[in-house]
Formats: sequence, C-alpha cells, structure tokens
Amino acid sequence: MTLKETLKKNLNVPNVLSLIRLLLVPVYLILFVRGQKTAALIVFVAACFTDLLDGRIARKYNLITDLGKLLDPVADKVMILTAMFSMTIGNDAIHAVIPWAAVLVVLAKELMMIAGGALLLKHGIVVYSSMVGKVAHCLFIAGLLLSYFHEDFVRFCPGWPMTPDLIVIWAAVVCTLCALCFYVWKNVRQAKATVEPLRQLAIIGVHGGLGEAIRAQLFQCGDHDQRQFHFIVVGQVAGADHVDVGLHELAEAAFLRTLATTNLLNL
Repeated sequence: MTLKETLKKNLNVPNVLSLIRLLLVPVYLILFVRGQKTAALIVFVAACFTDLLDGRIARKYNLITDLGKLLDPVADKVMILTAMFSMTIGNDAIHAVIPWAAVLVVLAKELMMIAGGALLLKHGIVVYSSMVGKVAHCLFIAGLLLSYFHEDFVRFCPGWPMTPDLIVIWAAVVCTLCALCFYVWKNVRQAKATVEPLRQLAIIGVHGGLGEAIRAQLFQCGDHDQRQFHFIVVGQVAGADHVDVGLHELAEAAFLRTLATTNLLNL
C-alpha cells in the first residue's frame, strides 16, 4: 500500500480528532505549569469533547480504521493520566487534589492491561474494552473536571469526610479495578477456549501417527485456506484418512478463533 493510499484510508475525521486530543496534551501541560488554571481547564474540556465525538462519528459513518483502534485509546490514556498526574503534583497556583494512591492504582492497571494485551495479541486474541472500563473512563473525566473546583467544594461542603470530586475519582478507581478483574477473567477464559482445540489437535495428531508431521509442517502455510488444505494433506500422507475430518473440524475451531503459534501445542 502506497503512502497516498495509507493516508486516504486513515486520514478521516475521527482519527484527526484523536490526533488533536494527543496534541492538546502538551498544550494543557504548558498552561498548567504556568498556573493558568482556567485556560488549562478549557483545553482539558476541549480534549474531552474530541473524545466524545470521534467514537460516535466513527461508528455512525463507518469510519473505523486500524489506526483509529490504536490512536483513540492511546489518546484517552495519555489525556487521563496526564491530567491525573498534574492534579496530584499541583503547583503554586493550582493546588494538588488527587491522592497519589489513586494515580498509582490507575497507572499499575494500565501497565498490566498493556502487557496482557500485548501477550494475548501475540497469540491472536484481540482485547476489547468492556462497559465497566468505559464507565470508569467517564467517571475519571467527571472527577478530573470537578477537581478544578475542589476549593469550592471544601467551602460549600464543610464536615464532609470527602469532597464530591474525590468521591467521583475513587468511584472511578473502583470501576477501573472491576474492569481489570473482568479483563483477566474474560481473557483467561478466551485463552483456555483457544488452547483446548489445539491440545485436542495435538492429541489426535499423535494418536494418528501425525505428531512429527504436525509439528514440522502445521504452521508452514501462510493463510487460513492453505492451512485447512495442509491439515488434510498431512493426514492423507501419513495414511490416517480416518483422522482427516477431525483435523479439519479442529482446524476450523482453532484457527478461525486465533492465529496461535506453535508453542501453544506444548501448553
């Protein structure tokens, strides 16, 4: 694919909005460091507005691209974490509001999800965001916006053990931990469902005298159709015609779900 074709495919309104959100992050930081609280808040609101628009436009007009699937969540995470760190550190003009514990929990969760997502993607399992994660994201945005008015809450809510902005932030932290638990549970189940057909495939291959043939030749073909054909050929060459149907069905079950690598046969 040429550069012109790549740009034509990916240069659409949702991706531009996601890119704008990323570019607004350093603008926000500069304003925050300078103590320009109102201006920093306006930039953060503008970034949140692009977050609201890009997904809706992409779904409504079918403008979903591979670049957008990567760019949108990256822009979201960078925006949220930058705002959280800034409101945790603070400066002379803008007081620190968010406790470090909340930031560290969110940062640890994001690092775990990135590492887990990369590992699962290596085995062909795509990780999608959950509804709980989306709720947590919305709560973080709401809590961060409210944190700019923390002093007002302190003044108008005397005697409260926790101000409304921090209540929303901690609710978001709880939701994000629930999202992490759901993420682990769901993807462990998916990984097991993917590995089991491969286990059975290896067992059938060994019992049919195809163990070495499978290990040597199973993954030489590139695309799905070639793999299907190769399963049948391996069975016929080994003189195990009675195994062909089982191999083919298991190939359908296993490889339509994931492009797993050979080391999964050893799990």
